[in-house]
Amino acid sequence: MEHHLPNKLKLEWPGLPNNLLLDIYIIANKIGIKKIAIVGGLVRDKLLKGAEFSCSNQGKDLDIVLEGSATDLARSLEAQLDSERFTDLQIHSAYDTASMKIDGYPVDLTTARLETYQAPGLNPKITPCSLKKDLLRRDFSINAMAIELSNMNLLDPYSGKEALASKEVEFLHPK
Repeated sequence: MEHHLPNKLKLEWPGLPNNLLLDIYIIANKIGIKKIAIVGGLVRDKLLKGAEFSCSNQGKDLDIVLEGSATDLARSLEAQLDSERFTDLQIHSAYDTASMKIDGYPVDLTTARLETYQAPGLNPKITPCSLKKDLLRRDFSINAMAIELSNMNLLDPYSGKEALASKEVEFLHPK
């Protein structure tokens, strides 16, 4: 099976280990995951700091959300990367999330999902959904941005970039 590798993925994300994003993308593609994106603080910080941005693993991690099973992707990464590169796997099957280190860098994988709560204080019920719907469940527009690995383009359905530029915190929903 031939895999389409986006040209822009050959460019490294400043401060991430070499080939980290490319390896995650290739393995995700092999198991049929087509929508996969960086979310969270790295996206926000990259937009705030621009060209001089470089992430380090002091207080940072790589947050990835995907349309598909985060658990399946984590297990595939574990199987296809050697044990020197891939360590510290933790699977949270009730939420279809996984945490690990790849090349010493903390990586969190999350299935794009909707959360419903039966009552305040109870854990949520998880339902898989699209990447766009997953971004809507987040708290603020500045946290609802993603960079898709297939093309390294910004996905910003709720104008988080504009809110960031104007130094405004905009709630996405009343909850």
